[in-house]
Amino acid sequence: MRVLWLITALCGCALLTNLDSLVGDASTSPAPECADGAALCDDFSEPIDASFFPPWTARHLYGNGELARTLVGSTPCLSSVASEGGSAFLEKDFTTTTTRIHYAFDLQIVRYPTINGAASVNGMQIPITPPVSSVRLFSVVLQVQSGATALVLAEHFVDGSASGGMSLPFTPPSEGDWTHIDVVVDVAMGLFSVAINGGPPTSMSTPLTVPAFAPTVFAGINFMGPALDQVDVCVTNTTVWLE
Repeated sequence: MRVLWLITALCGCALLTNLDSLVGDASTSPAPECADGAALCDDFSEPIDASFFPPWTARHLYGNGELARTLVGSTPCLSSVASEGGSAFLEKDFTTTTTRIHYAFDLQIVRYPTINGAASVNGMQIPITPPVSSVRLFSVVLQVQSGATALVLAEHFVDGSASGGMSLPFTPPSEGDWTHIDVVVDVAMGLFSVAINGGPPTSMSTPLTVPAFAPTVFAGINFMGPALDQVDVCVTNTTVWLE
């Protein structure tokens, strides 16, 4: 079943202050970040033909989507390529509950779509059990396009509808540059934030403070519009802390 967070790729979102000053020169290969205490860590350095299991729970390929371990220069990474509505991503389901999740990863945009529009990359789902104010989960996703890149949070309701989303924008990385991204969601405090290349985080309040949750995390391209020609990204050092 296709995950519900794809709705964020279609939203009209209110923007905060741009994070231009936080984006540095990240063109060099990233350093591994498999830190102690992490609930998930994958730098994709296993042999190229190795399985994704463990540590991942599932692999999803839809339409024109391709997923593989590969090398960018000397850096091992997860290559995700999609076109014309396709998607290709990994899923990790956690069973441990938490109120704060920290998801860090290194991202390289190998190719932006040449047609104006956004693709959704990486991200997470935060289920709310029981629902609070008819909200049954939050989704958090990175929207990638050459003109406006942002971290977006949306609410999904029990009736199947979803909110337009809230957005934390940052300068789109140049093709071929590595960018380190830290995403934190704290449901006890009602906050989510994004930090770029080790800079200070920019945060926004969520609509609700909710109980502890068991999250699902994704790596790769989970959604792109059917009109988009192709998006090509590489992800490495995917690390999750449940704090």
